[in-house]
Amino acid sequence: MVALAGVLAMQPQVILVDEATAGLDPWMRRQVFTIFNRLVVQDVTVMLATHDLEVARHWADLVAVMDAGRVVGAAPAAQVFADPVLRTLIGPVSPWNTDEVANDVCH
Repeated sequence: MVALAGVLAMQPQVILVDEATAGLDPWMRRQVFTIFNRLVVQDVTVMLATHDLEVARHWADLVAVMDAGRVVGAAPAAQVFADPVLRTLIGPVSPWNTDEVANDVCH
C-alpha cells in the first residue's frame, strides 16, 4: 500500500500494477479494489497484470490472455471468459467470488 500511495501522489493518468492483490487477505484486497475503482471514476486507467482469474473476471473491463509471452486474445472480460478457445487456455474459473464468500463467513 505504501508503494501505491507513492504512485498516487504523482497523480498519474495510467497506473500499471503487477499482481496487486497477491498474498493479501480478503479485507485488504477489497481496500485495493476500492482504491482502483475510485481511480477509474476519476478517469485514471488501471492496468493490472494478474494470474488471479477471479480478479480478471470480476473487476476488469478488458482482458488480454497471454500464452508464452504473447497476447492470444483480448476482449471485454465477459467475452474472454465465454470464448471456448480462450477458456481452454485459461483453464477452470471458480463460479464463486471468494472475496464475497470470505466476507459472508467473517460476518
